[in-house]
Amino acid sequence: MDIHLNLNLESHIPLYLQIRDQIREKILRGELPPGTRLPSERRLARHLGLSRTPVLNAYGELVAEGLLETHVGRGTIVVGCGLSGE
Repeated sequence: MDIHLNLNLESHIPLYLQIRDQIREKILRGELPPGTRLPSERRLARHLGLSRTPVLNAYGELVAEGLLETHVGRGTIVVGCGLSGE
């Protein structure tokens, strides 16, 4: 699955935050429902024309928020639609 994201390379907002925010919005709007498997970090980075680091950081933030889980061998899965601690 490819995710359509609109990144602004000239923005003062770091790329990983742009990625995080757009994926979060897609989850909260139901465009990425629980159980959805996201592209691997490498695949999404390649699709966006970026290094892996911004995607890794964005996914890490979404895991910390309780929206994603990562599983070795299964990938990154959407698990929730509510932000923990907010």
